[in-house]
Amino acid sequence: MIAALGSGTCPYTCLSASSRVSVTRIAVKVRASVSASPGNSSSASRRTAVLSGLALVGLVLPLPKPGLAQTPEVSAQPSKKFVETVLQDPELRKRLGKWLRAPAQYLRNKQRADNGLMLLAPIRGSRARLKEADFKLSKVNVYDPNPRIFREALGTIRMASMNCYEFEPTDSDTFETKVSALQAQLKLGDACTFRLIAKNVTNLLPAEERDLRQETNDSLTELLNAFQLLDDMVDRASEGDAHAMERIGDCIQFAIAHTATFEHNIQKCLGLPLSVI
Repeated sequence: MIAALGSGTCPYTCLSASSRVSVTRIAVKVRASVSASPGNSSSASRRTAVLSGLALVGLVLPLPKPGLAQTPEVSAQPSKKFVETVLQDPELRKRLGKWLRAPAQYLRNKQRADNGLMLLAPIRGSRARLKEADFKLSKVNVYDPNPRIFREALGTIRMASMNCYEFEPTDSDTFETKVSALQAQLKLGDACTFRLIAKNVTNLLPAEERDLRQETNDSLTELLNAFQLLDDMVDRASEGDAHAMERIGDCIQFAIAHTATFEHNIQKCLGLPLSVI
């Protein structure tokens, strides 16, 4: 058994329970004999002898045989020379750039599917709700305004805003609107649909399209400002502010126009023809 272990044909783990007990006893005897040996008084020599004895019974790994080449450690960092070669060779840069752009191009093609309907539908739905709110507000009697009409229109406007600004929910707001407002207040993630659309589209633009990226982000900022101004005017009008009532018509048309501008910029980012709004 010891010979088999020493030759490496039967490792220690392949032995039965009784054989392992025998091997352990042998190891203990080897340690005891080394400790009792007067010729090995130093701790270093005793340790070497014990390890040699245990190696015979497979309890420790044998030392590597002299003359065998060790496997060198491979660095995970790319070679500096390789990076310099890529940067200096235009053809390699072109091939590498094409390979790196492949995932972005795949995602861009998915966004362009059905003329970008997946990304443009929320913007168009928002504009439709703004027109619905405008229709409700057109029924207001300027001589005897009904606060209920303003509150209903305000709820429609907040639904059209796609959770892109914080506000105090009212009784006229839907349950989904109230939940979205709470999510924004608790900072549980970005709930603004318009902002998510802009990020998804502009992040896939090539580096040379930085001007278009900036233009899209600017149109997003202007759209959100238009919604906040409209929200403030309608809220104040519901409380009887005559000046706010006069400004509502212009503010709602202003917001509708900015949804069209934002939609056109998204279409430019996707490389789609601009729709007639």
